[in-house]
Amino acid sequence: MSETYQSKRDRRQRVLGSLPAELRKHVSLRNVEAVAALSPQAQERLMEGFQAGLKQVTRAVEQLRVNPNTSVTDLLDPPAK
Repeated sequence: MSETYQSKRDRRQRVLGSLPAELRKHVSLRNVEAVAALSPQAQERLMEGFQAGLKQVTRAVEQLRVNPNTSVTDLLDPPAK
């Protein structure tokens, strides 16, 4: 049986509640599970990115998953692949 919209929303709300308070206000329900899967160090770097004006959350999360030490500058303006 597949998950209902409401149960998925409820699960994501619980995950959102487990994130650090400062991070919660910047992360949408759509991205909350990916952000929660990041290491605490990567979550801190993501918060620094938000404070510096980060808008591309999905790309930043992917980069932080690969390298939690990615600079805020690279989060804001990712290098070309």
